[in-house]
Amino acid sequence: MSPEERFLRAYLAGSESQARVGLGATQVFQRFAIPSAPARRARPSQGATPQPPLARYPTGGKLPPEAYALLDTIAGTESPGYNVIYGGSRFEDYRDHPRRNIPIRSGPNAGKTSSAAGRYQFIQGTWDDQARKLGLEDFSPGNQDAAAWHLAQETYGQGLLDTLRSGDPARIASIGRALRRQWASLPGGIEARTTNDRFASAYQKNLQSRLGADTTASLSPEEQFLLDYLSR
Repeated sequence: MSPEERFLRAYLAGSESQARVGLGATQVFQRFAIPSAPARRARPSQGATPQPPLARYPTGGKLPPEAYALLDTIAGTESPGYNVIYGGSRFEDYRDHPRRNIPIRSGPNAGKTSSAAGRYQFIQGTWDDQARKLGLEDFSPGNQDAAAWHLAQETYGQGLLDTLRSGDPARIASIGRALRRQWASLPGGIEARTTNDRFASAYQKNLQSRLGADTTASLSPEEQFLLDYLSR
């Protein structure tokens, strides 16, 4: 490992030696003549093909912690697990959506049936649509997460991740209201099981939990670039 790489790793780790040097991310770029993060990100690779919105954010094949925190918040009003079918029964085969139509016994949709399944209670048609768009081949937990995050982005519109990162309870609550079209248990939905304030509070609690499991979650764009640079 070169001295430069050791320094960069120390910077990202927040070590005492880096603190004594007192350099910020911008100065690190200048010191070691590393291309700026915006310049690197703006340069498309040869033959690159457009990616769906979901592909803009993963780190190491994962979603950002804010996305997982939102998914945890949605699941908190929808389902206790990835293998739950509407009504509470469970399935064991993740090769495909269960595709079972369960009678609805109560509520505004009583008398109809629901094929909702999984942690985010995807109905069959919604799952098939997301699976087609993202190229998902099974109903595994990771694919359920990917599809739910993609669906949330489609439903909310541009800026979902920025809104989640704002920390503003009012803006975060607006996400719950916007997503009620897909998840009726969210604030304002026909089967609402939470309120705006409780939604925003639950998100912040889930985010803190996720940040505790992901020490890179609060990195600045420049710091994230440094981490990516060291991982090449």
